[in-house]
Amino acid sequence: MKTLSLIVDLIDIDLPSTVKDFSVQEITSRVIYNIINISAQQSRNRGLSFEDQRKFYKLGDVLDIAVKEKRDSVELEDAWFDLIKKAMKEAQMAPDKLLNRVYDLIEAVK
Repeated sequence: MKTLSLIVDLIDIDLPSTVKDFSVQEITSRVIYNIINISAQQSRNRGLSFEDQRKFYKLGDVLDIAVKEKRDSVELEDAWFDLIKKAMKEAQMAPDKLLNRVYDLIEAVK
């Protein structure tokens, strides 16, 4: 199991008005979810394997619960965390301060 923090420093990040009312946990969770989604879409339109889809849905459930319960971190199975790291490396995304800070949270997990 790995512990992933959902608290990212948003002080100097100009958030779009559509997410300004979201909690920091929800913002972080949505970024992680989007990293995996974008990676899947970019993988030559083949998407995620069945096994990775199952991990993705379970990870989404855990992140949703963490947001609802306002948790500062989540416990992830190693396979779920590996999916996040794989997607992070494969997703071709425009550089962004928030994205970089979420990457830092992911990289900080031992």
